[in-house]
Amino acid sequence: MSRNNVSLFAHYLSILFGILFGVFLGIALWYVVAGLQPEENTAIAYAFFSLIIGASFQIIAYLVNGNILNTPSIGLKRAQNYRLICITTLAIILTSGLVFAYQNVSTAGTRTSIFPPNPTTSPIMARVYYTRILPEPLNETIVSFGVLANGSEPPYTYTAKWSDNFSQTNDYGTFSRNFSQGEEIPLSVTVVVTSSSNKSFTIQLMISPTITSTITTNSESTSSIEFLETGLPASESWSVELNGTAKSSHNSSIAFVNMKRGIYDFIVSYQFDGNYDSVFNFTPRMGLLTDNGTNYIQKVSFSSLPSDQLLTPFSSPAFTNENGSSFLTVSYLSHLPTSINATVVALINSSSGQVATVLTSEINLKPYSTSQSTLYITTLESGNYYATIYVLSNRETISQQSNLTFSIPSS
Repeated sequence: MSRNNVSLFAHYLSILFGILFGVFLGIALWYVVAGLQPEENTAIAYAFFSLIIGASFQIIAYLVNGNILNTPSIGLKRAQNYRLICITTLAIILTSGLVFAYQNVSTAGTRTSIFPPNPTTSPIMARVYYTRILPEPLNETIVSFGVLANGSEPPYTYTAKWSDNFSQTNDYGTFSRNFSQGEEIPLSVTVVVTSSSNKSFTIQLMISPTITSTITTNSESTSSIEFLETGLPASESWSVELNGTAKSSHNSSIAFVNMKRGIYDFIVSYQFDGNYDSVFNFTPRMGLLTDNGTNYIQKVSFSSLPSDQLLTPFSSPAFTNENGSSFLTVSYLSHLPTSINATVVALINSSSGQVATVLTSEINLKPYSTSQSTLYITTLESGNYYATIYVLSNRETISQQSNLTFSIPSS
């Protein structure tokens, strides 16, 4: 193949990559309009690489032919100067391209890698899938929104900072706030999404206080059922089961969207970690609600329980003497969300104040149910006695104390 043919072939390849440069630049411009920052960076990178390759082929065409195309003759010194200019230009383009690629690969945050070799270096991206303002009947307004992320390794942490400097953080990406009548609603929220590989992405959300807006790639029904809790610490997880479909959250809001008209039953629960200092009473625990085609809000109120009030006496303790047998009967209502085995203890003092005996009985406590226990008296003589009764679990008192005065008749 002659030098002239090689030069022409390289020249046409440079035109092809020049066209690709224009295509990728157009795609990058579209991503800029759509607000997709990671895709925008990638498209710009491809455009830059197409420009580098196109320029390289064009320079090769000039160098192979010895002078400018379609120029029949040129002075030797002038041709050498032109080659020097071409080589210098190519070096500048290649150096700029390498710097650009290095910045995209190595910089964390909203910059992303161009050609991710594995998931740990892949870009992270996020979008708002809904935002809405719901009027409440009790002179309140609820602002809620959700953010969906993908890309670099999950799980993701979502941190939302509202324009009034109020901050929220969770692992689910749904946020909500209640505003009283007359209280100013923030007009924007900045959400930072961080992956497990410590990559992050920032998304800006604008809130209109006058309309309900929807930003989503999927159509969202106007009908939704949203559960809003109060009183539960941010570190605690809670869940709602609605007609057999369960959702969990560390956030104060759990939303069910695209709901059809009908009657729904629900059950509310929370994640109990076995620590008696993190038990909560809450209402409602279950119920029925009707979806009539409009957005429905169900509020759930949580309150912490002291560890010595996890059980409450369901009825007063009783003393019974039948056929020569004496025993105490106690019953308790459990506020624990799980079943546990415990020990009922009755400390019995005589009328003189001395400890006469200690009675114990094992009891199985069902969640949110009543349980009964019987303590048999076998060693006490006839007389008057005073009993202090409580429940132990893992050497910790988990019930309120109850007291009982009783008498054992002479046989």
